[in-house]
Amino acid sequence: MEIVRQSQNCLTSQDPPLIERAAGDYGWAAVTAINIAIGRTAPAELLDSQDPQCAAPLSGL
Repeated sequence: MEIVRQSQNCLTSQDPPLIERAAGDYGWAAVTAINIAIGRTAPAELLDSQDPQCAAPLSGL
């Protein structure tokens, strides 16, 4: 249950910067979406591993 809470905290802290970047750079958003869809990029790669909220959830990957 703790990993679920930590994952939620990570996503909550990472959503605003990702949304801001996607809104400001449509090319990056499109290429990133395609790369995730075809498996070239894992969604976890978009998260900041230096963010303390994400350290525990990303360490398990």
